[in-house]
Amino acid sequence: MVTTSREVARLAGVSQSTVSRVINGSPKVSESTRARVLAALEEHTPNANARAMRLGRTGAVGVVVSGITNPYVPEMLEALSGAAPGSGVTLTLWNEQGSDLANAVAGVRGGTVDGLILTSATTSNVAALQRLIDRGTPMVLMNRGLSFLDVDQVTSDNEQIGRLVARYVIKQGRKRIGLVVGPSDIEAVVERREGLLDELWVNGGLDVPRAAIVQGELTFGTGEAAAKALLDAGVDTICCGNDVQAMGAIAGVQAAGARVPEDVWVVGIDDLEMSTWRPFDLTTVRQQIHRMAESALSLLLARLEDPSAPVQKIRVPGELVVRGSTGRSV
Repeated sequence: MVTTSREVARLAGVSQSTVSRVINGSPKVSESTRARVLAALEEHTPNANARAMRLGRTGAVGVVVSGITNPYVPEMLEALSGAAPGSGVTLTLWNEQGSDLANAVAGVRGGTVDGLILTSATTSNVAALQRLIDRGTPMVLMNRGLSFLDVDQVTSDNEQIGRLVARYVIKQGRKRIGLVVGPSDIEAVVERREGLLDELWVNGGLDVPRAAIVQGELTFGTGEAAAKALLDAGVDTICCGNDVQAMGAIAGVQAAGARVPEDVWVVGIDDLEMSTWRPFDLTTVRQQIHRMAESALSLLLARLEDPSAPVQKIRVPGELVVRGSTGRSV
């Protein structure tokens, strides 16, 4: 099986530099020579590799995540993996721990991937993102976006998600709302909070006091710790920034000797598979992760084909899923 340009050159009866010129689309090659090189590529290399060599591509896409222990991340990766076979690309995963996106930058510069899908954009790594954009890196922000960046993005409609939660609790007559929110450097967190608070005030006449808003990480521990503080603040409903926080809040409510949903309701966001488990039975907002994954891959492939195409920013609406943590009220 041919894997090098030297072997391709030998089989086509040309020099390595001629193979390189054919791969890079140089006009300084006769049509008969070009045909021999392309025939050698097609016949003696795997189809995907041959296409990649002809187009100057690897056929691989880098997927950048952070916080891989968050159960939402594996579900997101599963959605991307499910969409990838139909797109003809393979996925390379990087779990970035810092704000400089070192693995992603190295992967692009080293030519190991054709483009990037970044799932954890925050204002903390905006400088690294802007450098990638300035270099013309084909990339899509998925799941977490930054609306002020001029780059393709596919996210949930996070303001709509916040408003959806607010409308539901208003309709059900809840009056004392508490919030558990995530870090403020995540645009989705800010949009969800602002959408929820605005909807509560404008359509429900409900003002959430500062004591009823707890900020922390998007973790079980944050939700569990926040529950006691919010119970002390007298809330009847706890709206969380994601399902993991909400699961922690349920545990915290129960540890304090109160009951869900009899004493306090809990609402999450994500619709993780775990949210259906009996100990949680969580009312939540479903993010349409498979739709986002398909859209993100489509945008990246389109960007690879036409780097000058207009930037697209797609927002996918959430869907309310009512379960036992709010008494299955509709």
